Amino acid sequence: MKDPKVSTQHGVKGESHNTVFFIAEDSFRNPVVHMHNFLKLWTFMELTLDSLESFYYDYMKWIEDTIDHLECKISDLNKESYDIHAKYLKTRVEQLCKHFEGNIIFETLCGNSCNKYLLNPNVTNVRKCFKESTVYGVLAAYRLFLCRLFKSKKQFNNFY
Repeated sequence: MKDPKVSTQHGVKGESHNTVFFIAEDSFRNPVVHMHNFLKLWTFMELTLDSLESFYYDYMKWIEDTIDHLECKISDLNKESYDIHAKYLKTRVEQLCKHFEGNIIFETLCGNSCNKYLLNPNVTNVRKCFKESTVYGVLAAYRLFLCRLFKSKKQFNNFY
């Protein structure tokens, strides 16, 4: 909204109403917030902060181990450096998919990117397989969304 008339900055608005209107938007800048993917994921499963954080840290371990092996960030790969590591990266993505097989969070957030890479291995597609913000943006959206449901951060923290 270009000219908002209501703000939730200093407290929860709408708690005295039977119905409230919620407007959410993705942010691909700082802070990264993927509200759309969060809401999509939330429709598939009973999502908890623990399950999402656990997946995030496990996924980040895969990214960090891959970066350690490559000795460069995934985002720094170019065609030449990709060609040097192409066999390792294809095997790594196959292992990643096998490790998270049956994990709804992985399949919803990362599955399409990994499948696209395996069908068409190239530098552009592999970058999407190991992109931290794909999962972090959903985790940030979860935290923001739940904080709005509670009157204070203390209530939110007590809930968990």
